[in-house]
Amino acid sequence: SGSTALAEAGTLSIMVGGDEAVHERVRDVLLAMGSKTTHVGPNGAAASMKLAVNIVIGVTMQVLAESVILAEQSGISREIAIEVLSNSAVASPFVKYKAAQLLEPLGPAAFTTALMQKDFTLALDMARDVGVPLPTTAAANEILTMARGLGWGDHDFAAVTNVIEHLSVTADD
Repeated sequence: SGSTALAEAGTLSIMVGGDEAVHERVRDVLLAMGSKTTHVGPNGAAASMKLAVNIVIGVTMQVLAESVILAEQSGISREIAIEVLSNSAVASPFVKYKAAQLLEPLGPAAFTTALMQKDFTLALDMARDVGVPLPTTAAANEILTMARGLGWGDHDFAAVTNVIEHLSVTADD
């Protein structure tokens, strides 16, 4: 799990599905790309886990977007809001990693809105198959649909920040 930058730095968290003995044999090769490998189960389990991770990432991005736009519409600069979030109880490597994209949501894409929605759709399908309700993911998926409808599908999924901003009523309205 992680971005191209994390792969280049060798700090990915790698999830492996399949035979545990094979995982043990290739662990050193995997550790060249990541700082941690975890055997998560049989074939297919790593793909399922990746979807589970990505819905947390996608929903977290949307909550960050809502938080930043709420602060901004309340008179707090986006920069200050992001600084506070990055150093608060909700601070995490992800929050700090996405800070720059919260400032410029339509900048270079680390992971596109279209790809995030693809993973949300797969996760929602998987959840339906196993009987798990994902109401928060389903709602967040609608914001991704809006982002794509506004032409931001090829931009980083931080574009959801622009959706929230676009939907917000300003003091002039």
